[in-house]
Parts: sequence; structure tokens; C-alpha cells
Amino acid sequence: MPTDIHPKLFRAFVAVAGERSFFKAAGRLSVSQGTVSTRVAQLEGILGAQLLERRRGRHGGIALTREGCETLADAKKLLALQDRIVLRSRSRNKPYW
Repeated sequence: MPTDIHPKLFRAFVAVAGERSFFKAAGRLSVSQGTVSTRVAQLEGILGAQLLERRRGRHGGIALTREGCETLADAKKLLALQDRIVLRSRSRNKPYW
């Protein structure tokens, strides 16, 4: 059964995966750390899979799970395609005045 997933959820996941930090991802996306955490948790809930391993303590950080690695590749493609569609449409639909 198809489920619509908002691109913001994928963008948060891609940012966290790239930065290996919820804090840095929040800065990159110009949102709060809590927002990034919530979006990633929502994506994991929708997909029914843990995408990130959250490490606590002195050597804490973020690691991708196997599912996270596979999802990251597809999420990047999906977001790139969406961006390309938007840019193409905007460039073709400029006002004529």
C-alpha cells in the first residue's frame, strides 16, 4: 500500500546521515534539533525500520544501519529528482511580462 511521505522527512534524514549529527543537520536545514529528530523518527515509523544508530557517550554520534544505507541512496535520488522537476518547471513558467 503506497504511502505519501513528505520530502522534509527525507531531507532531515539525508542531512543527519551526511553530517553524522542531529545538531549539525539542524543548522544545515535551519530548523531546530528537535524538529530534525522528530522528522527522522517519523520517517523511521512510516518505513517500519531503524535507519540510524544513535550512539551515546564519549564516542557518540550517528551511524547508518544497513536499511539506512539503502534508504539514503534512494532518498538522495528522490530529492534530486524532485529538485530537478521544480527547477525545470519554474524556469519554463516565468511570466511573459
